[in-house]
Formats: sequence, structure tokens, C-alpha cells
Amino acid sequence: MLKSLAEYGWEITVICVDPHSITQSQSDPYLESRYVKYYTTIHVPSQEESLLYRVFWQIFPDSRQRPDEKQIWISPATDVVRKVLMQKEFSAVISFAQPWSDHLIGEKIHHMSGLPWIAHFSDPWVDNPYYHLHQKQRDLLTGMERSVIQTADAVIFTTHQTARLVMGKYPDAWRDKTHVIPHGYDSDLIFKIQQCVARQNSTPRLKFLFIGSFYPHIRTPEGLLYGLHLLDETKRNQIEVSLIGPNAETFSPLVHELNLAKTVTLHGPVSYQMSENLSAEADVLLVIDAPDENESVFLPSKLVDYLAFRKPILGLTPLNGASAELLKMLECPVVSPTDSENCAHAILQMIQKWNDGTLQVSQSFEETALKYDVRKTAKIMDTLLLDLVEKRKK
Repeated sequence: MLKSLAEYGWEITVICVDPHSITQSQSDPYLESRYVKYYTTIHVPSQEESLLYRVFWQIFPDSRQRPDEKQIWISPATDVVRKVLMQKEFSAVISFAQPWSDHLIGEKIHHMSGLPWIAHFSDPWVDNPYYHLHQKQRDLLTGMERSVIQTADAVIFTTHQTARLVMGKYPDAWRDKTHVIPHGYDSDLIFKIQQCVARQNSTPRLKFLFIGSFYPHIRTPEGLLYGLHLLDETKRNQIEVSLIGPNAETFSPLVHELNLAKTVTLHGPVSYQMSENLSAEADVLLVIDAPDENESVFLPSKLVDYLAFRKPILGLTPLNGASAELLKMLECPVVSPTDSENCAHAILQMIQKWNDGTLQVSQSFEETALKYDVRKTAKIMDTLLLDLVEKRKK
């Protein structure tokens, strides 16, 4: 997004945490090198891992939810911004969550500078169905969210479903400041596809790939694994399935229990460059979401990343939700995450198309994918920023 905004003429300064101050941080030099030239970065250390705060949070665990343990970074980050504002003139400020503490910083910057402020949400905050909050925590976070949405000049969500869920509890007048800007993929990745076109007709096995995070008891590959177990051995021998990312290896016992060791490979997180290479080499890309009896508001950024590769996608996602909506527009199969039988059926259909030489994306896929090119999604942000700056001048 920032790369594309820079291409539209914005001069961008990024305030972010100093990764050297957090031992648990993960750096990716390849990814950073691709984008860092498009903006100026100012690193601000965080004390969240200091002995003092670790002891404090052990004694007062509820204090972590104010709104999160990144709260320690709010004061030093705000102090740095105050100095930067004295040195340079800016037109607007955008705060990106998560962490939610970033929005509290954005609110402080807005008050001290008078600059137009955009609060960019990804997942829902208080309304996240996977947050387990007691009433005191919920009341506190509800007050913070309400203040952010009331104060911000514009509020960004990545799906219409999230916007409806979050804004449904607020006055109608506030919804006028709501905008939906979906995740975007970097179209510069398309060259990867050209490198791997020749491979598609020469691979000995149909290759399925999932890259992303699993969360125990929330988002798991169990529906997929049980679906693979339903296939006869002849069909399983025609495919290979790679599940890559945090917590993937925790499902090794189930893989062995279902006799899938020759079919399924589990691997921990890989670099962004490696994830690109693996996606380009795969035949089918997998989306696995958490089951949800209601409308799912989540649209994983990885699903949008997949679009750059113009590969068939199999979605294990709630049938009513943001991911399913996009996959249907792409004319890609959608199966409930817990529906192993239909998952097996979808895989069999893909095996048949692969054997027939007809496993490919549709024209609708191409037309829909173009809408998620980050240069197009960033253009929406560019237009919004220009509009807010112009309104502030008046």
C-alpha cells in the first residue's frame, strides 16, 4: 500500500517499532529491501519485554488489555512523532492496526496536530468472535474503539462484512466516514508466473499448497486432512499437499494417524521470498479459514496474495462470508472447513481436471483478480487522502 501511495506522489514517513528492542520480532530482509526505498522509516524502541513490565503483567494480567501489551510503545512513539512534526510539515496521518495501540497513537497525533486522520482496521476489534473478554475488558475496549471511530476523519475496513459488523452498533451518521479498501497484491510478482508456466504440464503429482497460520481449536487443517483420508490410495498417490506456517507441525500426529505421511508435508514458517517461490510452483493454492456458523467477516491477506499467481484456489471457508464471496467471483470451489466429504469431492474434481489438462483459472478469475491489484486498491486510499486534505483546507 505504501509503495503504491509513493508512486502516486505521496512522501511517506513510517513510525514503527525498533525490531532490535523485541527479541520475538521476525525480520525479513528480502521483503524489507523490496519496499523500504518508498518511505522514510523511524524506529522507536519498545520496553514491552523488559523485566519490569513482565513482572507487572504477571501480577496484573488484566492490564495487558489496555488495549494490548504494545501499549508500552504508545508514549515513546507519540514523543517521537511530536518531534517529527516540529521538523517537517505533513498533510495527513494513517494508523494501521493491529496492534490496536497504533490507533491510540493515531488519536493522540490527530489531537496534537489537527491533521486529517485515517484509522485503518484489518480484523474487527471488540467484535472479533475469537476474542474471549470478560465484561470489564470488553467495556474498556469498547470505549477505546468508540473514541477512535468517533474521532477519526475516516475509518477503513478490508471487507463490507467487517464494516457492517463493527459500525452496526454506532450512530448512522458515523457510517458516512466508513470506507472499504480490500487487501491488495503486488502485481510486480506476476513475473513469477511466467517462470513456472512450463512446470505445470510436467509435474509428476498435483501439488496443493497452503501458506498461513493455524490457531489451535480455531483455524485448523483437520477438515482437509480427514477429506484426504477419504480418498483411495490411488488418488492420494497423484497428489502432494504442503501445509506451511506457524503451528502447522503440531498436526503431525493426526497426519500419521490418518496414514497421510506420503501425501502431506508439514513445515513451519518460511521467508516471504520462499513463500513466493512455493506459490509459483504449486498447482493449486489452499485457503483454510476457521468455521463460523454466522457470516464470516474475515478475508485473509494471503488469499489476496494468491491472486497474483493466477492459480486455481480451493477454499475451505464458511459458505457465507468474505472469503467465500471472493472465491465464488473467481469461480473457485468453496467448501465448509469441517465438511471433509465435500472437500474430498472437490479434490477429486481437481485431480480429474489435472489429468484432462483442463485445470486452469477462468476468465472471471482474471477479471476479478485485476480489481485487487494493490495499485488499484491504493488509488482508493489516494483519493480519500486527497479529499480529506482538501476538506481540512476549507
